[in-house]
Amino acid sequence: VIGMDITDQTMAMSLANRPRRYVFHYGKMVGTKNGTGTGTLIDISCSQFSVVENMHMENAKKGIRMRFCMFGEVRNISSNDISEILVEPTRGDWPGSGNNLCSSNQFTVSNVRAFVKDGMTAIVYSKACSGHKYQLVTGEGGYAQYGIYWDYNGANEVKNGPEINLCHWEGTVESQFS
Repeated sequence: VIGMDITDQTMAMSLANRPRRYVFHYGKMVGTKNGTGTGTLIDISCSQFSVVENMHMENAKKGIRMRFCMFGEVRNISSNDISEILVEPTRGDWPGSGNNLCSSNQFTVSNVRAFVKDGMTAIVYSKACSGHKYQLVTGEGGYAQYGIYWDYNGANEVKNGPEINLCHWEGTVESQFS
């Protein structure tokens, strides 16, 4: 619904080195068709210190995706009928990007409550990033494949995994690392 289209790594570096900060707060974003029609509700790329807070996400494949957003924060989020991923602080996936070129490093996800849609991929999903902190992430209702999925994706510059504190999810999901 709200997003950025990054064409290549040259554009990404130009944006990231001229820091922008995006703040979304105090609202509700609702897609269509019970989580199968709308792609991503908020999609931010190439920023520093961006924040999404005090929001409700509903009826989409993905809630919040932040690619190449260093020092970002997602906090006080609730959701219903997100079919794939609720919060995705991750690396860029545009042409020319790579594991060590465009990661969302030093990122915090806190106070997130997902009313899980059965079969959802993950409440939080990250690839090729370091310095993440996940705290008070809760999944209730249905059964997600993963509560937290953190994948270093073979990145030789990812030096530390996530710190996970006081997270809770119902069902058989677990934190997963690769």
